[in-house]
Amino acid sequence: TLKNYIALNPNSPYAPALQNKVLHTMQLGKFFSQSFAEKEVFITNYDLNSNYYTTADEETKAYIRPYLYAYLDEVARFYHARAQQAKASGLASAEMNTNYQTALTYYQKFIESFPGDINVPEKIYMMAEINADINDYQQAIVLYERAAYDNPIHFYSEDAAIASIVAYGKLVSAEQDPEKHKELVDKKL
Repeated sequence: TLKNYIALNPNSPYAPALQNKVLHTMQLGKFFSQSFAEKEVFITNYDLNSNYYTTADEETKAYIRPYLYAYLDEVARFYHARAQQAKASGLASAEMNTNYQTALTYYQKFIESFPGDINVPEKIYMMAEINADINDYQQAIVLYERAAYDNPIHFYSEDAAIASIVAYGKLVSAEQDPEKHKELVDKKL
């Protein structure tokens, strides 16, 4: 009934709260995968860049923000962990890559939605870790350096700085073209 109401009245000021009731009902019924899917629906429908959010009143926006914050964090971590499990088991697959890309998307949405938040450097670091896991060392270095140096000192600052050096070393080692290899080595110095 709640889902039907939301479908018929997507711009209702009650829609976000009803979406959370759907999610809560799924959790009470121990339908955990469905409740997780409802978190993704919440993110899609009420993201800070969504039509719904941009036209909502301040009270509704205030209701949405903390849930969006929590759901973005949880969903990003879920897909990241799922991809890491697949990689650790040696099952590098299209599903693993899809999970990594989905995690990247949700981390990016978190950063865009809450740019001044204290947890943004961690999300940037996690994005760098994903890029390193998929061997995109160029992007990993950019993100590690952003996490390490573009924010006030935080829990991941030191790890990000060290990881950027390690990723740079892997980038240099992987380069087959002697000219480009020398260029990368010179740049590293």
